[in-house]
Amino acid sequence: MDQKTTKSAINHTQINCEIVDCIEKMQSLKLFPKDVLTESQEFALLKEAKSDNSKVSQKATDKLSRYFSKYAFKQAKIKFNSIGKKINFEDLFAEANIGILIAIKNFKIEKWGTQQEDGIKLRLSTYAKYWVKNTLNDYCLKNSSSI
Repeated sequence: MDQKTTKSAINHTQINCEIVDCIEKMQSLKLFPKDVLTESQEFALLKEAKSDNSKVSQKATDKLSRYFSKYAFKQAKIKFNSIGKKINFEDLFAEANIGILIAIKNFKIEKWGTQQEDGIKLRLSTYAKYWVKNTLNDYCLKNSSSI
């Protein structure tokens, strides 16, 4: 193995360790739920998140963000690899989670289940994809000097 290949393998191992460390932290906090939300559960939690009662709203928002954290993690990992691993993975993951919180806050409950032009029913999960990707892209643009 030449020196360049060895250095590349070491760098790859360090990057994987950063992601694995993040996964272990999230699992120790029990951030990633094992079950999946059904459509009706997602709607019920979203209604609670829009509640005027701040305790109910905060609890539902927390539950929703935990359920969508796996998606945030996946998108952060994709962005991390696509930008050449030049921004800290945990920062990207945090930004993706901010995107989920923005989606929960901005989602209009009356639009739930409406059919879009492409035939997809509008749900929070659909809406959150947009916000997570945009939040990650904005964060990378703002930190483009490091990319």
